[in-house]
Parts: sequence; structure tokens; C-alpha cells
Amino acid sequence: MPTSRTSATLRGADLQLTRAGAGPAVLLVHGSVVGAERTWRHQLVLAEHYTLLLANRPGFGASPPLPGGDFEPEARLFAELLGDGAHLVGHSYGGVIALYAAGLRPQAVRSLTVSEPGCLRVAAGNPAVDAQIAGGELLFGSAGSFSPLEFLRAFRGGVGSTHETPDELAGELLHGARLLMRERPPWEADPPLALLRAAPFPKLVLSGGHSAVFEAVCDAVADGIGAQRGVIAGRGHTIPATGAPYNARLLDFLRESERREQARPDPGLARRLKASAAAARGRASDRTCARPAAAGPRARSRALRAGAARRRSPRRCRRRRRPKAAGPPIAG
Repeated sequence: MPTSRTSATLRGADLQLTRAGAGPAVLLVHGSVVGAERTWRHQLVLAEHYTLLLANRPGFGASPPLPGGDFEPEARLFAELLGDGAHLVGHSYGGVIALYAAGLRPQAVRSLTVSEPGCLRVAAGNPAVDAQIAGGELLFGSAGSFSPLEFLRAFRGGVGSTHETPDELAGELLHGARLLMRERPPWEADPPLALLRAAPFPKLVLSGGHSAVFEAVCDAVADGIGAQRGVIAGRGHTIPATGAPYNARLLDFLRESERREQARPDPGLARRLKASAAAARGRASDRTCARPAAAGPRARSRALRAGAARRRSPRRCRRRRRPKAAGPPIAG
């Protein structure tokens, strides 16, 4: 198992990253309990059109763990993985990470898609949401009194996950449940909605049509960031597991985003043209105002002697001979 790292020393390049396909980059951020390979297994067909970047969050797969999962330091890691620019897609806890990562490097985000992010407090005041937060705080506050199996069942029941939970946990699932018990609750998140709303890239918020809580949360996020809104039903909270419906909606959105990006004017073009015109005017002014350098004493003396010599020498001008005027015509 990789050695635990602090958030200050861990870098995006330290995370286990799998690349698949060719084309524009799409960075996928998974949620809690299971890693990138299982979360996004139904999206691998999109590698026909895009380069999929499947990164395991700290503690998952071969990625070094943090003392506890936390959307804020993890967002910095995924912001680094955006590179020179990528579409950003996050699900559940990964949706919260994606919102924060997009706020850290909006210039590197080509589009943002989140499905049922766990930032419940964006819809605080809604009775169903407030009750869900209260239940979650009770669960996480007493995590030490639950076995990993009990905790995972309670968590999955609360969020509406359709993943099957076996009677006994082992391997990746047991490890994921233990990570979950140390994870910072996502409802503590306060994502930078206003900043994201001002960012020019397109946004999409998806829900699963199974929970009044997540419908309210997704509505609030979409309103806050100025996003398109969609519902993909059939697998509850586990929206990427719908496969074809999710892929079709995401593919349409990515392509639409790229068309809008190509049509969007270059914000630096006007500035560069203005600077170029100013430079050209400056060069023209320099040529107009330029004067020959002042001549030295010897040069002035030579010029004076030459002028005097020209004045003393007689002018020899060849006079043009005028043609003789013709006489009157001779009458015939």
C-alpha cells in the first residue's frame, strides 16, 4: 500500500492515471468507495472520440493516500491534471472536487459536467436537504461505532446508490469503506458558484431523478453556476452506470462545448491588434521625425568651400534652339 502523504507534498502527478483513447482530453473524477476504473467503466467507449484521463483519488488504487479524503486539497491535484486544457467531469464526491478544481484553474477548463455533487448546503433551507444533512452528521459523527459494512450500507442507503453491497466486505470494497469513514463530509463544501458562473466555459449538471434532496441540490448548483440541467433516470445516484443514456448526453454536451469554444472570440485578439497598431504608428512617427546627424567642423568647412567654388565658376547653360517660325502659306 502506498505511503500516506500530506496535502502539502502530494502532487497531481503522484496520482495513478490511466489514459485511454485519442482526441481532446476529458478528465474524470470519481466519487467515494470505488475508484476510477469501476466508476467510469461504462464510459470507456467514449475513448473513440476523446482522450479519457482516469485518475484515482488519493488512497484509491495506486494513488498515495492522504490522512483523510478532503475535497479541497484534492481539488488542487485535479486542477494540476487539467494540463493545458481539458473537459472536466465529476460524479458525487468527485463532483464537489470538480467544482473546486474548476474554480482554481478556470482558464484550463473547456467544459464542466457534474452529476449529483454532495455539496448539500447549497440548498440549505429545503426541509428534505436539512434532514439529510442532519442524518449525515449523525452517521459521520459516530463512525467509530460502526463496522465498515454497517457504515457503507447506511451511506449508500442515504445517497440512493444502486451498487450492491455484499454481506461481507473484502478487497477494494472494504478498503473503500474505510476511506469513506475518514472522509470529510461533502456537505461542508462551499463551492465557488459565483466564480464559476462568471467563467466562459459551458456547464452541465445532471441528477438521477430519484431523490428530492439531490434534485434540489442540483437545481441550486445549476442556478448558481449558470449551467444546463438534465435528468438521467434508471440507476438512482449511480448516474454514470446508466451507460448509453449518460454517454449520449455527455458526448452531445462536449461537442456542443467545442463548437461554442470555436465560435467564441479570442479575448486577447483585440488587445494584440491594438498593440500592433500602436507599434506601427510609433515606427511611422520615428521615420517622420528623424533628422540627419549634425555635421562636424571639417564637414562644414568642406561644404562652405564647395559652395564658394560653385558661385565663382561661370554657368554654362546650353540654350535650346527655337525652331524658326513658318512663313505664310503659299497659295497654289
